[in-house]
Amino acid sequence: MIFEKMDQLAEKIVQYKKDSDPYEFQDSYNSTEEAIEDVKKVLYTSKGVFDLIRDVTFEIECLSIEKDLSDKEMKNYFNQAFRIIYDLNQYNIALEKEKEKQLSM
Repeated sequence: MIFEKMDQLAEKIVQYKKDSDPYEFQDSYNSTEEAIEDVKKVLYTSKGVFDLIRDVTFEIECLSIEKDLSDKEMKNYFNQAFRIIYDLNQYNIALEKEKEKQLSM
């Protein structure tokens, strides 16, 4: 179950990155599949999840400072970023529970 969540979350994060900064995305990855695999590697640990939360939080900060959030597209990116932070938080809780369950076996 945690791996299904990981796949969905990785896809959501990659789509956000692709939409919000397509040039950076193209410079960083050769394909969407490569990006998804890269994000999934990070999602295996709580530290990786926290790093992603920090990255998205920084993007929210930049959007808040540099962009007009009354613009519909910018507001959409802002809302998507908040949703991703929420999803990362909930995923991390499930990841920690899964680790505890594994350790207790």
